[in-house]
Amino acid sequence: MWAAARQSEFPPLPRPIVSHITDVHVQPPTVFVQPQWAYQEIVRDLDASGALSEAELNARGDEGWELTGILQDGRTVRYYFKRQTR
Repeated sequence: MWAAARQSEFPPLPRPIVSHITDVHVQPPTVFVQPQWAYQEIVRDLDASGALSEAELNARGDEGWELTGILQDGRTVRYYFKRQTR
């Protein structure tokens, strides 16, 4: 009798809903990884070798280098590049 009284105190558990969806996509969690960078400096004397040409800049870009800054000091130009290593 106690068992019957005990059962009536709690509502019945809901039945699990079974879905028949076959096209389910589960997105994995996004994990942020701190990037690491490599840097390159190219120094050019404008009198001797001239500035970097468009072809030379494009070649660096094809290798993954990004031009981040240029510093000109008199007739010397410094080009600063970076690229992500990880």
